Amino acid sequence: MDNVIYITGHKNPDTDTISATLSYAYLKRALGVDVLPIRLGNVNAETRYVLNRFNLKEPELKYDIKPTVKDIDFDDPIITLVDEPIKDVWHKMLINKKKTAAVVSEDGKLAGVATISDITNALLSLSIGDYHYVQITPLQNIVLATNGKMQYDTGSYSSNGKVIIATSIMEDTQDQEFQHSIAITSARSQSQMNAINANAALVIATKTVSLDSAVVQLAREKDCCLISTEMDLITVTQAITQSISIGLIMTSDLVTFNLYDYLEDVREIISKSRYRQYPIVDNNQRVVGMISRYHLFNAMKKKVILVDHNEMSQSIDGIETAEIVEIIDHHRLGDITTDLPVYFRNEICGSCSTIISELYQEYGIEIPANYAGLMVSAIISDTLNFHSPTSTKKDYNQAVKLSTICGIDLVELGDSILHISASLKSKNASEIVNTDIKEFNISSYKLALGQVNILIKEDLLSVKDQVTSYMDSYCLAHRLDMVSMMFSLIDGSGSYIVVVGREGNLFMDAFNSYIQKDGQLAFLPNIISRKQQVIPIISKHLQTLRNY
Repeated sequence: MDNVIYITGHKNPDTDTISATLSYAYLKRALGVDVLPIRLGNVNAETRYVLNRFNLKEPELKYDIKPTVKDIDFDDPIITLVDEPIKDVWHKMLINKKKTAAVVSEDGKLAGVATISDITNALLSLSIGDYHYVQITPLQNIVLATNGKMQYDTGSYSSNGKVIIATSIMEDTQDQEFQHSIAITSARSQSQMNAINANAALVIATKTVSLDSAVVQLAREKDCCLISTEMDLITVTQAITQSISIGLIMTSDLVTFNLYDYLEDVREIISKSRYRQYPIVDNNQRVVGMISRYHLFNAMKKKVILVDHNEMSQSIDGIETAEIVEIIDHHRLGDITTDLPVYFRNEICGSCSTIISELYQEYGIEIPANYAGLMVSAIISDTLNFHSPTSTKKDYNQAVKLSTICGIDLVELGDSILHISASLKSKNASEIVNTDIKEFNISSYKLALGQVNILIKEDLLSVKDQVTSYMDSYCLAHRLDMVSMMFSLIDGSGSYIVVVGREGNLFMDAFNSYIQKDGQLAFLPNIISRKQQVIPIISKHLQTLRNY
């Protein structure tokens, strides 16, 4: 079962969310907590540059956190080969206190499932004259079950499955009852020869070590299979019925599950089927476990720590099925809810990495140089090199401490990061829009707001048509009311705005008093913070409309 705690930032991860994810994971591990940092999308060029510069790997990519079969404590399987006799399978079930066995072929792949009921039904069928299972039982199974020795094999054994104790059979009898049957005789040679002459398909001589050569010769002449065994009559009779191959009575019309099937899908399928247990297979169809209804009742939720966000729309798919244990953020309070109290740290600052840096100091954990470089890069990125109105004194103070640890000049690092983030060259429209876009549910509206940095407005003009077209398709695909993009100048002087969607006019109305026309572009002077400037203004405007 998966007991790790996942640490994740928001979708379309930027440098700060990747930094917060990795840096907090390092801190938690230093504190003895088993965590796994994950990301919810591809990293952008800026983040890739920072990771490479400080020799750090991207977090593992994960698309959802919905619980799967591998996340629950399912049963270990009883595995049996298709040719195993039902006696051996029943014994396995007995000692393991299980009622179901997975039947596999010689290559180890699942062939079917057999239950105690299947075995019982097969044995009881003999009591009502149904000899089908014994009829198709391989001769070798009977030899093994009776601890017998093959004295003569015709090579074409075929019986009607009827088992007869033939001690009283008379010489030269023509009784049709014995034809093609399995005849069990005593150690007397005459009894054995009488059964052979009666055209039995198989004669089993009990309490016998060796047979007269005349008996063996007669078996050859009559094309009758011949076995000798030291077992007694009654034991041999029982052994034959228990030699039926499990593969002959198994159920091959199966409902199976993969380790990576979602539990919500498993629940729905099981609710509509009738089996008690279901095989779990890997991608090679090899059995790894068995699952029952009660396993689903005891399914544990995956544990998650959220960093740099606290809104459902921005979080990992399936977050509603997980147990959130911590939230570290610097944004407005969103719509994430929890069943139990959690550690929730939300501070007014420009970067989530600022908070993570503080936590290292509070716990007395030394920050490695490469993680210090990662966090200071995230602070620079999220505060637009301290030009953003979201930037605070604590952001700058932590950046200075971190830069000292990693031995990096703040000015040089800031210039490098902002010039990479502001470069739209070699980026297509999808890369530009998805660099840093977040979805919000505000009042009754669903909107997305993306942000990228540019050096000059000509950078935007060169890609505006392609970006607008992609934004239209993004809006439709995500069923949003509007999508807007902020193209923020890295000198902090303001942002150009591009808006699409059926409710895009509401966005423009919200900023009507701020907008300055710059040719065909809409410019918002001194507005460069999505978190502190844009979201509050659009939220207030949409809330006012709803109240009307």
